[in-house]
Amino acid sequence: MAPKTKVIMDSESIPVIMDSIRTLLSYDFGPMFCSHAGYIQDGKKMLKQKLNYLENLCEEVKDFHKQGLSINEINKKLFPRKYPIVEVSGGQWDSIHIISSIVSMKSSFNPNM
Repeated sequence: MAPKTKVIMDSESIPVIMDSIRTLLSYDFGPMFCSHAGYIQDGKKMLKQKLNYLENLCEEVKDFHKQGLSINEINKKLFPRKYPIVEVSGGQWDSIHIISSIVSMKSSFNPNM
């Protein structure tokens, strides 16, 4: 599991992912298995790192959006690298979906957003 999400599918949502991570963190667990990274000795610690990264990313996106930057401009600032999966998937996997899901996030996921 990479603590820093770089692309998501167009059907995914960062606020929903964050909500799911918060739910998982409410349970007592240690090791876990990630389909991408394999066995993770301290799964809870890794999920905390991932949630922290996503919360900070949300704040950055929120700040850029308040400054009047478009979703495309924010995406270029925060994710300047294009990964091969973007082209191969026809854009179904892309960092732009991270930004757009944060910009459109509902206050029910995080009242501070």
